Amino acid sequence: MQTTPSLKTQILALAQRRLSANGAGLSLCLLAPNGNELLNIQAAQIKPSASTIKIAILLAALQQVDAGRHELDESIRITADNCVGGTGVLFGLPSVQQLTLQELCQLMMVVSDNTATNQLIDLLGLDAINQFIQPAGLQHTALRRKMMDSEAQNAGRDNTSSARDLCCLMLSLQQAGHLSPAMQ
Repeated sequence: MQTTPSLKTQILALAQRRLSANGAGLSLCLLAPNGNELLNIQAAQIKPSASTIKIAILLAALQQVDAGRHELDESIRITADNCVGGTGVLFGLPSVQQLTLQELCQLMMVVSDNTATNQLIDLLGLDAINQFIQPAGLQHTALRRKMMDSEAQNAGRDNTSSARDLCCLMLSLQQAGHLSPAMQ
């Protein structure tokens, strides 16, 4: 009787084929709901975070709301210096001059809006977001610049993370106690 290879074996084989096919720097981490590591392929390798950093920004925003520093229905003025292209819709909607904190978070997560993300970075503060990241145990994750800031990126200030950090961040969303029951 023929047996089917385990999921881990199948994933590793696929990863090896992809690595040999294009030489990409693949990183992969898979955690069980209890936090045990099931799979690790260069999971601690630091990579540019691109839009995945937006998950940490969202959680930092919700934590600040939870702590009473901001409210979800708080109105935030959209500033011209934060209007950037890339992804999202706000860049193409100049008549939108203010949104609530909740709406900015929704645009950041649903359509990966970079203008909304930059507004949230200004509102929450770069340092405050990083202060959220460090206690969360994210060893390779750091917010060093706003979205679409090519000048900062060219100067070596890039947002970073790792597959393990992102896995831990997503796991924290499932665990009780990360946010108050009202925020979950």
